[in-house]
Amino acid sequence: MTEVVVESRSPSQDHLDLLFVMALRKSRVISKAIMVHWRPSHQEPLLWAADAVVSATTWWIDGHGAGFERLQERVRVVCVD
Repeated sequence: MTEVVVESRSPSQDHLDLLFVMALRKSRVISKAIMVHWRPSHQEPLLWAADAVVSATTWWIDGHGAGFERLQERVRVVCVD
């Protein structure tokens, strides 16, 4: 069984995330067998890693690439118009 942990932010935002997951399942983008759990970031250290990658990428987009340079061999950037 595959499990995914999503950062819990607030009841209303978690509900919106759940609706998104349900839509992905309905459209068969993700399997219904994937278990999704919401946890506060302080309970799941790997969520911190995702935040670090997003922050470094955002800084890179804004022209401050020092943090992103350490990740660029492991990150694939896809530009969407």
